[in-house]
Amino acid sequence: MKKAAMKTATKKLGLLMIVGATLCASTAVWADGKARFNRENAAGGITRGTMGAHTGINGGRTAGGRMVVTDGQGNAAAASGRAFQGPNGATGARAGITTQSADGTTQHRSGFGVSGANGSATSQGQTTVSAD
Repeated sequence: MKKAAMKTATKKLGLLMIVGATLCASTAVWADGKARFNRENAAGGITRGTMGAHTGINGGRTAGGRMVVTDGQGNAAAASGRAFQGPNGATGARAGITTQSADGTTQHRSGFGVSGANGSATSQGQTTVSAD
């Protein structure tokens, strides 16, 4: 998989994780459970991940997942996301994406948002470490 295609796939993967976590936090569809997957992909690498949801004894809920994709040529991407709703009504979500190209360049982007009775907060950041 070429570098540009890997970046596009990573962006789509990250967006999917963020949207999924946000939807889990904002809907009434919650079910306890966990699922895992691991398969070879068309790019000659692997696609592996896990997702799950849990409801606590006080009514808090959380759902999230993580995924790793490689292309068999030394490029890899990992994404994770999690959302929660606390028993007091507070909500939040976080997501992160890390990519590493075959030349060793690594990029990471992540962010979070929370909201509750006492206010809200958001943050995002990114870093790049070149192969040099």
